[in-house]
Amino acid sequence: MRRALTLALLLLASPAFADDLAGFDEPARRADVRTAAGDDLEGFESGAPEGDYGWLAAPGKQVSPGSDPAAGSFDVNGSLTLAHWYAPSRNEPRPGEPDWRGTERLRASLRLDAKMELAARWEAIVGAAGYIDEVYQLRGAADYPASTRQTEESELELREGYLRGPLVEGVDLAVGRQIVVWGTSDTLRVVDVVNPLDNRAPGMTDIEDLRLPVGMARLDGYSGDWRLTALYIPEVRIDKSPADGAPFDPFPSVPAPAEQRPDSGEDNAAYAVAAKGVFTGWDLSFHAASYTDRSGRIDLIRGPVGPTPVRVYDRLTMVGMAGDMAAGPWLVKGELARIGGVRFASLPEREFARLDVMVGVEYYGIAQTSVAVEIADRRMLGYEGVMGEGSMGIDEDEWVTALRLSADRLRDRLHLKGVGLLFGLDGAKGSMARLSIGYDVMTATTVTLGYAAYQGGTSPLWSAYDDRDTLFAEIKRSF
Repeated sequence: MRRALTLALLLLASPAFADDLAGFDEPARRADVRTAAGDDLEGFESGAPEGDYGWLAAPGKQVSPGSDPAAGSFDVNGSLTLAHWYAPSRNEPRPGEPDWRGTERLRASLRLDAKMELAARWEAIVGAAGYIDEVYQLRGAADYPASTRQTEESELELREGYLRGPLVEGVDLAVGRQIVVWGTSDTLRVVDVVNPLDNRAPGMTDIEDLRLPVGMARLDGYSGDWRLTALYIPEVRIDKSPADGAPFDPFPSVPAPAEQRPDSGEDNAAYAVAAKGVFTGWDLSFHAASYTDRSGRIDLIRGPVGPTPVRVYDRLTMVGMAGDMAAGPWLVKGELARIGGVRFASLPEREFARLDVMVGVEYYGIAQTSVAVEIADRRMLGYEGVMGEGSMGIDEDEWVTALRLSADRLRDRLHLKGVGLLFGLDGAKGSMARLSIGYDVMTATTVTLGYAAYQGGTSPLWSAYDDRDTLFAEIKRSF
C-alpha cells in the first residue's frame, strides 16, 4: 500500500495525468509570489537528535500593514474541524505500551483569529486555538500515560497576539507573539529558522497550525525594492514533540530523556536580520540569525551512576541567502545557509559547521494545478567517522527530496493534494506519501478523505514509523 501510494503520487505529478485533469480557466501562474499548496505534508521535524529529520518547513507568507481602513473596524474569522484518524497497520504493542491500533484520534478543534484596526494605521491581531480529543475517553483514559493525555487530550493556546503599525514613514514595528517565514521553500527548512514547529503528529499537522509563534519585536524598513527586517526574540520556545506513549511517539518503550531547556529572557534572546529585494520576475534575500536550536540533541551528562542521556539545546548561528526566478509557468528557487555551533555527543568538546543547500522548481502551466520538486543536502563540514556511529549517527551528507502536488477541479470545489518525501538520495533511509481529496459540500464547508503512508528505512526514526500509516477523514467549517 505504501509503495503504491508513492507511485500514485508520481503518476499524479506526471504531465500525462496533469493534462487529463486540466480545467477550463487560465493557468494559475505564480511569478513573484509563492503560495502554499494546502494541508500537504508538513511537520516532519522531530525531536530526534543529530538525525535527518530537521528539514521540513511549513509554507506561508509574510504580511505587512496594508492600507489605512477606518479605525475601530473589527474582523473575526476562524474554523471548526472534526477529525477522525484510523491506524490500519499498527503492530501489536509490546507489554506496557499503549495500544493505538484502530481509532487514534477523534478530535474537535476550534481556531479563532481577530484583527482590529486602530488609529494612525495601527492594528491589533489576536489568535487562539484549542481542541478536545474524545478518543481517550472512548478507549479508556487510564490505559494511556498522563504525559500523553496532558498534551494530546485537550489544549487551549493563545497563538499570535501582537500590535503592528508605522513608527515613521517607511518604518513599521510589530510587538508580540508572531510568525516570521523566511526563504523560498514550501516544504524544506534552510534559512527558515525563526519559529519552532509543532511536531507531535509528523506529516499530519495542518499548515496553519504547524509554526509556533514566539514573542518578539520586529522592525521593517522599506527603501525602493528592498525591505530590511530586524528581530529581537526574548522568548525561547522549543519544538513540540510527541509525548511518551502518544500515537507518534517513535520509541514508546524508551522514556523521553531529561531536558536542559534554556529560560526565556535577555541571556538567551535570539537576534535576526534579513534584507529582501523584490524585483520584476525575481526575488533575492539575505539572512542572519543567532538563536537557540529548537529541536535539541542528546548529550551524555556524566553523573554518579555513569553517563545519563539529556536533551540539550545549543546556541546556533545562521548566515544564508535565498532567491527565486520566474520564467513563464516555471519558478526556479534556491536557498543556501551556513549553520555554526553544531555539537555532537561523540565529540563533546568541538563545534562544527554545517552547509545546507536547497534547489527546487515549481510548475504552474496547468490550469488550477501546481507541481513542485525540491531537493536539499545538509553537509557536515569537518566530518569525522565517529559522527556516523551509533543509532543516531549521521552521514556526511543528509539528502531529502520533496514532491508536492495541488489541483483544484469542478469549479474549485474538488481539491486534490499530495506530497512525497524521500530521505537519502534513493529513499533508503525512509519515505512517506500523503494523498487527500477534499470536496466543498457547501459554502465554507469541506469534507476531506486521505491516506498517509510511511515507509521504513535505515533511519531509526523511519523504521519506527513503518507501521504508522494513517487513514484520516475530517469536516471543516470556516467562517
